Amino acid sequence: MKERTVTHVTESQLLARHGYCVTVSEIQAQTRRIMRIRGSAAYMPKNTKAVCDHPEDGICPGAGGSVAEEQLKIVNDRLAGVVTPAQRERRAVKEAEAARPKKPLPEGLRRWLAAKKMREATA
Repeated sequence: MKERTVTHVTESQLLARHGYCVTVSEIQAQTRRIMRIRGSAAYMPKNTKAVCDHPEDGICPGAGGSVAEEQLKIVNDRLAGVVTPAQRERRAVKEAEAARPKKPLPEGLRRWLAAKKMREATA
């Protein structure tokens, strides 16, 4: 069964969504605890990357975390697809940079492409 797309969450729902997330600080604390028990700094876990179950929320309070009212509003705006003026401006700049060519094509390649277009047009 496919999960519905969520467009609004309450504080308790947001905390429940991130109940199984692992943060980097939790991984580091566990690493320190294991090193203390083993008495050696030689042991390091293989995976020290944090894992978030719902990265589309934009923030991750982690298990047992808390969320401020402003953060919850930002998450709900993000889930609902509301775009702020600053985001709109950043998106416009990114699209403008993507639209312009990075470097001009070499002269030989330009001539070859022009000849290829002429051959296709006459065929």
